[in-house]
Amino acid sequence: MTLMSSISKLTGSVDQLAAEANVTKVQLDAQVAQAEAEVISAQAEQTATEAVRDESAAHAADAATHLATVKANVTYEGIGAILAEKAVTAVDIFVYDTSLDSDGGAWRKRCQHTSWYNEPLNTATCGARREFPAVAVIVAEENRLTIYDGDDPALPMWMVFDNDFDTDMIYGGATSTLTSIVMHNAVLVIGASPYALNVVSFLAETGRYLNTSSLGSHLYKGTISERNDNKNIVQDAYYGPILNNRVNDVAITVLPDAPVDPATGLPIPTIAAATSGGTSVIRDNGAVIDILNWGSNRTMRVAFDADGRLFIHDAHYSVNGYGAVVQFNALPDENASALLNNHAAGDALYDVGINGWNLPRTNDSNVHGFSTLLANDGTLACGSYTTGLATLYYTDSDNDGLASFHGWDHAPYFAPRNTKAVFLAETDKTDLVTSAELNDDADMIDSSLWSYSADGVDWSILGQVTITEQNGSDRSLNRNLPGIKDNKYYRVEIQYNNSTTSASGNRIQFAGRVYYVLGAVSEPTTQVFYAKAMPGFQNIGILLSQTNATTTILRMSVKEVDFDRHQNPLASGGGPGGLIVNGTITRIPVAAGAELVAYSGFRSVSGSEKYLVQPYNSGLNFGTGDFSVMFWVFDPGGHSTTAVLQRKGMGGADTGLYIWRFTSTSSRALVLTVGNNGISAAQATPIGVWTHVTMMRRNSELSVYLDGKLSAGGIANAYDVISDQPMYFGVSADIGGGNEAMRYALWRISDTAPVPDQIAKIYEEERKLFMPGAQCTLYGTSDAVTALARDPKTNLLHVGTSQGRSVFDGLVRVANTENPVTTAISAVGGMIAEQ
Repeated sequence: MTLMSSISKLTGSVDQLAAEANVTKVQLDAQVAQAEAEVISAQAEQTATEAVRDESAAHAADAATHLATVKANVTYEGIGAILAEKAVTAVDIFVYDTSLDSDGGAWRKRCQHTSWYNEPLNTATCGARREFPAVAVIVAEENRLTIYDGDDPALPMWMVFDNDFDTDMIYGGATSTLTSIVMHNAVLVIGASPYALNVVSFLAETGRYLNTSSLGSHLYKGTISERNDNKNIVQDAYYGPILNNRVNDVAITVLPDAPVDPATGLPIPTIAAATSGGTSVIRDNGAVIDILNWGSNRTMRVAFDADGRLFIHDAHYSVNGYGAVVQFNALPDENASALLNNHAAGDALYDVGINGWNLPRTNDSNVHGFSTLLANDGTLACGSYTTGLATLYYTDSDNDGLASFHGWDHAPYFAPRNTKAVFLAETDKTDLVTSAELNDDADMIDSSLWSYSADGVDWSILGQVTITEQNGSDRSLNRNLPGIKDNKYYRVEIQYNNSTTSASGNRIQFAGRVYYVLGAVSEPTTQVFYAKAMPGFQNIGILLSQTNATTTILRMSVKEVDFDRHQNPLASGGGPGGLIVNGTITRIPVAAGAELVAYSGFRSVSGSEKYLVQPYNSGLNFGTGDFSVMFWVFDPGGHSTTAVLQRKGMGGADTGLYIWRFTSTSSRALVLTVGNNGISAAQATPIGVWTHVTMMRRNSELSVYLDGKLSAGGIANAYDVISDQPMYFGVSADIGGGNEAMRYALWRISDTAPVPDQIAKIYEEERKLFMPGAQCTLYGTSDAVTALARDPKTNLLHVGTSQGRSVFDGLVRVANTENPVTTAISAVGGMIAEQ
């Protein structure tokens, strides 16, 4: 190859490379230009996004400002004052937060096509705003329903539904009144009595009511803007009939697999209606499933939890006639014709007033037990008309349940299923003194101390009282006992005999409450019951109601006791009992400013013993089965061996139950002894702090937990725990081993044993009661719970009584008002509406 040809070839290669480079540069330049254009576009999109973000932030800030104002002002003083100004008397209130809907409330932005969005503003039934409020306060009166705009701190009226005519959208007519309301996913549900269940969809613009008609539901022929225009109705087959026209309560939920309604774009809710004929569940496929109760079929309350479990209060089931709560883990797919036999396997039945949960109950059978039910996050709160608040921590198995109980005159506590006794759960700081006899005529000798209510009662006293009722109407023999104190608890012991079998209906009345305790007996019989003295009553009486029935009262003893807070001790015929006081027992707060008090001062010095004792209680005979004992102890240290609790066996045999605190050994440990076998905690009891202790036998093994954690376990024990003896607190049965420095609180004894997770929960929740300043009771002096609400955003529980609203974080009361709550509470995100 010549030089010229080589140069020529090299030149060609360079030219080719240059051309290719030029092409590549052009391509790169084009790509850069395109990238720069995309950057500009992206920057524009980013700017727009940021603008939307800033706008959203501004809206969020505005919403937060409004919510803060609402939180500060729309409490009872806010909403209550507004309702009072408008002369509103609510039968139910519901705070509807649309952010909790399936789409977060986005449906509110796509309602421009609806009639209600376009109806004239600023009328008597339509406010000044078209858009559905982000937070709506819905108030039901007897004959109208008003939706208030909760986005505005002034709470202006947004929309009104009248209930004046049979053919308004909310059906009922002049003879019917609204009872209950709830709303979710733009579906408003209204219960009324005696007519009917109303379902209004704001997106589909339909209004239907359901009653017992076999022809199905009834469709309102007008739009929502025509809701009060007395339009006609037409029967359709969209829903089936419900069990009864009287709707007492309503609840709503959206199940995880709910179908989407093509008319609304939202999942279809499931609705439950508590009626006087049972419970009707309107499934999300339109089917109506009926759950018939036992007895009268009356359902008073209904609730769903977040997982779709259904809870219903059957007003009349149970041997005492006060109702029960049934938990359905899954909704029935077809009609359940007998509630107790047809709830699904694994579901739970909670009786009122008998073994099991022993929920709060009323002594008035006409009230049907509960004021309200509230299910949420694995818990069911039950408000009683007379005996406070119970919260069930339910499980799929009803064998390992747990409950907590609140009242106005005692501290809250947790109790396993079948708890037999609850002691030292008090808030009264007054020291206890020896339980003296208050009836100075206990042997019924002095006739001048007694008086009878009317003629027709023959009676005389000479070591006994013989009474014959002759008129067939109630008569009574009474005497005053000035030593009786309001709201204190007493042990009443009656020895009596009946000369006629019809005398079994005769009764004993103590301090304002009647106890049906006199049975048909033919030989002298002793009856013991425990009673709370109602304010203003200082008497004991014998009431007779059978014609020519003769009852002989041989003895009547009355002593003040430290009460057993086990639920339902005030049932007809008395309850499990209280603690008789010997000597002076000191009661001081468990921490500075705390409501719960500690008991101390126990000693065994001969001639000046100080202790508490419960007379024989057959409920503490656990046999060879499970049992548990839970308590809190403050050990100051530096003392000798201490008897904490002791209950001897039959005739003193080794079949009893003992708890000791040994300090003579290096371990300084608590010891549980059952029979002649026992278990010692592996750790010393901490000195100078409150310690939670659980001692139990589960599956024939003993174990000890300290502060919610297993300390020692696995000790086999199968002794038959049976006794005919009393149970002693703070000393042994031989009145020995006491120590004045030890402090105790919250004793519970059960014939079931909690599982480890429950023990840990009890410790974590109850330890807050031992913190300085801890308040824990229902505010005021009433256990009659009128309304409940749990805020889904703050998880605070609001409990209403005639004394005000108590706000609880777990067991601790964090706030309260002093304004009576008569009907309803609803709370979301700190906004609280109540009536």
